[in-house]
Order: sequence, then structure tokens, then C-alpha cells
Amino acid sequence: MIKRIASFLLMLTLVAIAVPAYANGEVGNEESKYRALRIIGAANVEIYEDGKLALKITGEAIDGKITAYLDGAEKYAFIPPSANYDVKITTTGDGILSYLVTEEDYGGGKAARAILYNQVKVSKGETYTGTLPKYSAADYNLTRKGTSLAYTLVSPSGTAIRPYMDGDIDGITFIVEAFSNDETLGSVIPRSKGLYMGQIAVVTAYMADGAEFDGWYEKGKKIEGAGDVYEFSIQTDRELVAHFKGQSMVGPTPVERKTVSPAEALNRLGLLVGTGTGADGKPDYGLDKSLTRLEALALVIRMMGLEKESQAYKGANPFVDVPAWGVNYAAYGYDIKITAGVDPSKGLFAPDRPVTFQEFTAFMLRVLGYHEANGDFAFADAQAKAEDIRMFSAHSLDEVNNGTFLRGNAVMELVDALLTSPKGSSDQQIVVLSGKGVFSKADATWFLDNAI
Repeated sequence: MIKRIASFLLMLTLVAIAVPAYANGEVGNEESKYRALRIIGAANVEIYEDGKLALKITGEAIDGKITAYLDGAEKYAFIPPSANYDVKITTTGDGILSYLVTEEDYGGGKAARAILYNQVKVSKGETYTGTLPKYSAADYNLTRKGTSLAYTLVSPSGTAIRPYMDGDIDGITFIVEAFSNDETLGSVIPRSKGLYMGQIAVVTAYMADGAEFDGWYEKGKKIEGAGDVYEFSIQTDRELVAHFKGQSMVGPTPVERKTVSPAEALNRLGLLVGTGTGADGKPDYGLDKSLTRLEALALVIRMMGLEKESQAYKGANPFVDVPAWGVNYAAYGYDIKITAGVDPSKGLFAPDRPVTFQEFTAFMLRVLGYHEANGDFAFADAQAKAEDIRMFSAHSLDEVNNGTFLRGNAVMELVDALLTSPKGSSDQQIVVLSGKGVFSKADATWFLDNAI
């Protein structure tokens, strides 16, 4: 398996990262530009648009016309550039507060500028205020350096706080990775995505029966005070190792361990169906056979958690060459802009043509919220983009791109995509799908416990 599979059960029950709770509203951005505002810490937030209350976040409640969500201690809001905004932050506890503004372009696919106020010490009941000025006509022509607008954060005493950093966002993006010292004794939940400085990272150790957790280690040294669920503010790249001791009372050694294949595990989640039935009466997944374009599209729609929606779709099918079983997949895929076929002018989809590694990788990127139309990647560079977002490594590219792209290769990519965070989220795709009810927590846990 390309990636290490972690314990999904612990992610749902111990890690304070949930599927985002969204407010009603749209990202009302002119020319695809907006500001992403992240406030991390114990606080209630009010945002005013030209003096009128536009968003209120109190505890876990979100109300207002600005699109926003909660992710643990992080409050995230999409701030349009077409007006002046004032931010009022009222702290609800002692501790630290991080305040990050990024200038973004969802047509360009990457943030241009980041303004970070990092780990500001706060006391309960204090009020901090910030400003996000309106873009001028010239500001819409974003360069990689972003605008020259003056963003502010002011302390309760009225003193302007100096930003920790104001510049390219790459300077505050870090990676956290976690591993187990012995997978027969315990596993971990890795947070191996890019996180911005100041965000809260969470790693969790999961002990097998008969084993004990001995602590988190970094560079060979034990981290004092870090329990099996370890939360910390990300300030740099970190590689952590969970140490376990004792002897597992369940399960054999890795060589003897009884597992099911990734294909069988994906089948239980409802993400993969067989091509027939084998002599043993079990589904035959045809892993040594090629995957057609239509079969690939069906997989993509399931991976987006849209199987039911696709089968209930009543819209017109623009393709003339799709068999009856795939009409809803093709029509719905076209409607949500996952596919345009091979020749839209003639209504051709080429359903039976084998999908290529390049095409399937592009499909997986779209599943994760990356789209060519938004400038997130170019089709010709799909493999490089997948590597860039750490869907798989350069070594993994060799494993799945080793000639003819087969169903077995697709299974490997599907698992990688499940363990990759969608665009704009810190949660893995498997968490997002479980949150949508695509499969149960029990089935997801079974998948991660049994798939190799």
C-alpha cells in the first residue's frame, strides 16, 4: 500500500477535527478573488461589512451571510474584496490566539499573500479588532506578491499589533508526519498535510490490546507531557514517532496478520464493485484488467459521496455512446463538470476505452476539489499536482504508473485519495465521506483495520 493506513476510529472519537459546519451564504467574490480569514483560539467573532453585522460566530454556532466554518478551535471565513470589513474578536479563555489573513484567487489556485499574527497571548474577556480593506480596481490584478493593502489587528489597549509575517504564504506552510515504532503494537493517525503556522495539529496513538503507549518521540527524544492524543500549535515541520511497548494480545505478526485486500475493503465501503463472480463465489475485481472510462467515472462519483444523487439525476444525457447502466453516471458527471467526454461536439464519451493513469489521476484530483477550470492544475501536469499535494510520492508514481494502467493500479490510487485531504480542508477524504453518511463509522474502521 502506498500510504500508511491509520486508525479512523480514533480520528472520529479522539481528534477534535470535524467535518466543517457551514453557514448559509455564498462566496460573493468579484473576479474569483477573496480573503480567507482564520482565527485560531478560544474566542467569539463578529464581522461587520461596511458597518453592518455580516457574520457572527459564538461557540459552535454560525450565523450570517458570509460563508464560514468551524474546524476545532479554528474559525474560517471567506471575506469578499468588494467591501470594507471590521472584525471583532472577544476571547472566551486565557491562552494564545493566532490571526491569519490570506489573499486568494480560486481562479488562480494559490494564495498570493499571507498576513499572520502568531500566538498572541490573550486573557479571557478581552476584545481585539481587525480590518480587511476593500480592494481597489488595481488590487484585483493580483500578482504572486498580492496587494499592498494595510491589514491590522489591534489589542484591547488600542495598540496596533505587529504581524509576525507579511509575505508569501509558502513561508508559513509546514508538514506534520506521524509514525508508529511497531505496527503490531499500535498505529497512529498521521497529519501529513500542509498546515499553516498557528493552526492546531493533532496526532493520535492507538494501542493494540496488550500493548502500552510509551510516548511521542521527536529526533530520538521523548516529548514530555504528550499523551496518546497530542495537540500542538504548528510552528515548523515535525516528524513524530509513537513508541509502544509490551506484547500484543491480539493479532499475529505483520507477516502472519490476516487481512483482506484493498479491493475487498473498498467493496465493503461501497466504493468498488466486482466485474463478476469467481470460482469461490466471491466477487472478482479483475485487478489485472484495464479500467474503462465509464467504470472510472462511476468510481469518481462514489468517491465524491454522490452515488445516490447520480442515480436520482433526471437531467439530459449529452452523450450518445453510453450504455444504459452508465447513463446516470455520465449525465450527472457532465452536469457537475467532472467530465466533458472526449468529443463534446459529437456527444462522445468513449465509455469502453481504457482509462489512462493520467486521466484517472486527473479524476482523483477533481474528487479532492482541484479543477483545471479554476487553475488548480493543468491536465498535462496531473501527476505532478498529485505529488505536490502528497496524494502520493515520487516512488508511488513508479508503482502505479508502470505501464498499462490496470484496475489494481486504480485501487491503489483510490486508497491514497481516501487518505488525502480535499482542497481547503484539513480532514482526509475518508472523514469527509463518513461525515456525509456515505459509509458508517464501523465500516470505515473495519476498512482501516483490515486493508493492507
